[in-house]
Amino acid sequence: MEKGLREFKKVIHNNKAEYEGREIMKKFDCIIEPDAAFWAYWYPLQNTIRGIVVNMVLTGVVAHGAYRYYYDEISAGFFLSLVAWSTQIAASLWEIAQLEHQFNHVTPSILKLKAGFDLPVGIDRSPNGIILPPDSPFELEFRDVSFWFEGGKDKDGNVLPRQPILEGLSFKIPRGTKVALIAPSGMGKSTAISLAMGDKDPNSGAIYIDGHRLQDLDRGSVLDCIGFVPQEAEIFDGTVFSNVCYGLRDPKSGSREKVEHFAKKCKMDFLRNGLDTIVGTNGDKLSGGQKQRVGIAMAMMKEPKIYIIDEGTNSLDPTSKKEVQGSLDEMMAGDKSGLTVTHDLNAVRHTCHRFLFLDKAEEGRGSSIVAEAGSLEELAEKNATFRQFALDQGIVL
Repeated sequence: MEKGLREFKKVIHNNKAEYEGREIMKKFDCIIEPDAAFWAYWYPLQNTIRGIVVNMVLTGVVAHGAYRYYYDEISAGFFLSLVAWSTQIAASLWEIAQLEHQFNHVTPSILKLKAGFDLPVGIDRSPNGIILPPDSPFELEFRDVSFWFEGGKDKDGNVLPRQPILEGLSFKIPRGTKVALIAPSGMGKSTAISLAMGDKDPNSGAIYIDGHRLQDLDRGSVLDCIGFVPQEAEIFDGTVFSNVCYGLRDPKSGSREKVEHFAKKCKMDFLRNGLDTIVGTNGDKLSGGQKQRVGIAMAMMKEPKIYIIDEGTNSLDPTSKKEVQGSLDEMMAGDKSGLTVTHDLNAVRHTCHRFLFLDKAEEGRGSSIVAEAGSLEELAEKNATFRQFALDQGIVL
């Protein structure tokens, strides 16, 4: 289930829901349509015809046996055995015939699954969203954003207090600026990423892109502008080439020269068969660091307006972390915008222009930005909690 959810997120974050839906429906229709046309005529009559035939055969066998027994041609024991055998054979034939019945029984479920692709998502979106133009600067801004989970009720029916996650979050990422959102674990960093990607809606406040509310924009055009690197790379079964090209609007249109260019930037020299290397289900044939570099190359292949990185080296060992961090630094070079959420200060120390420290002002409230600066040293001067946070990582500022 967990792997399935990660793969689903990869589809959504790369704006491939419609593409995957079309591909699945093509394969589904190729299998179902010929059988559906046949069973549309046969299915209403099958149970009646099947029952008549089986019962006629069974009646005939019993009648013939009774006739032979009446004229002393068979014994009573043989006649009873004949009846028992005939009943068992008829039951077995009926079970074989039920295979076809089961196929028709599950067909409506498959059709319901097909209809599920058209269900609306549980977030507020304009039906005719504004499409971002190709020359959009993609300036991302959080304006007084708060998010919480409703408390629900306990076993006695008492209303529980809501659980605040983020409170009054405000910052802006101008074009070409790279911002680091730093916080200890459990402070809502990944929630901020989900809000920026449009996976969740804020309970109050709003997120803006180029002056437009995120809810008013066409989500596909927004996701096409984002190169997303999650905590754990989302890899599909197939080749390295197909995975790197997946973020493109048409994954089949990827250029091998371009993929090779980004593969070199990500130091993907571990590929035994080059770009045709099979990665296995969920990238099982690759190490954690190798999978992460494939994911980074996929984000770079999109040539997005902004990179969003959610703890890109969090789950890696020190050696892999160093290799992947080099790929991330290469990706963030140049005039691309970037938002990196992390607790690892070494991951953002040399790549970001602005540093925001997320913490809870007091217990029971949501996290908010308690300090911001243009360098880690300046941030340490402004906030004692951050200074201790850095010392805990062995970094003296």
